[in-house]
Amino acid sequence: MGAYVEDRFEGGFLLDEARLRKIVDIITNRIRESFIRFKVFRGDSYTYITSNINDVICEDNEDWRAITKLQIKLCKESPLEFNMSFSEEGVSLYITGEDRDTVFLLLSEIREYAKNDLLRRPPLTERAIKNAGIVLVLITTAFMVITVGTHNFQTDSTALKEILETSNVNDKLNFLITERHEKNAPTSAFRYVFIAMFTTILLLLTAPYLQKMWNFIYPSNEFLFGARKKKYEARMTLLGKLFWGVGVALAVGIVASFIAWAVTK
Repeated sequence: MGAYVEDRFEGGFLLDEARLRKIVDIITNRIRESFIRFKVFRGDSYTYITSNINDVICEDNEDWRAITKLQIKLCKESPLEFNMSFSEEGVSLYITGEDRDTVFLLLSEIREYAKNDLLRRPPLTERAIKNAGIVLVLITTAFMVITVGTHNFQTDSTALKEILETSNVNDKLNFLITERHEKNAPTSAFRYVFIAMFTTILLLLTAPYLQKMWNFIYPSNEFLFGARKKKYEARMTLLGKLFWGVGVALAVGIVASFIAWAVTK
């Protein structure tokens, strides 16, 4: 009695030479290597089938003729029908054959490897962007309420006592004006900050900036051969420099400012 399995893996993929060769090794442990075929789809509407893995690895993979889809199949003489597909939609797998043990063992090995090394965070969906926007709006609103609500609006009792005891009307007027200005200034400042943050969030929700930023930091569904591999390595190098040059420096600056504020206080 035969068996068949279908699976669509959750998450995006990064497929380079090492990962592609590993998948081929997993297949050849169960099936002969001579059965394997690669079907390549490119952005210039060109497609071809090859049994040589080096034809895939040596693709130029330029923007206008980059690989858009790759299928790993077995020829008709194979004891199994096998199709592992990589595309913008992610990774899907289909296996069928008369030998149930071979079918399920192959599925298990490929699934385990995909989970541990091949797959990573998926691209952001529209729903995820909307949910992130709602969370950001709530956090911004809570920040505004807490900041304004915890501001000290009470008048210094000593200063109030002194101004009440004085007979100089100008001093009393200056005190009232100063008090009113100091109490309204924080509220006005935080109101502007709130409006700016709220506007920024709305722009993120109405434009693809958030998704582009996410895809830049966590690229997925990428064929890392040829030009795409060089661009990916350059991107990772840039992110590393930004992390150490900006992120760490900002964190150190915040800690130093807090320490300085605590000492001076």
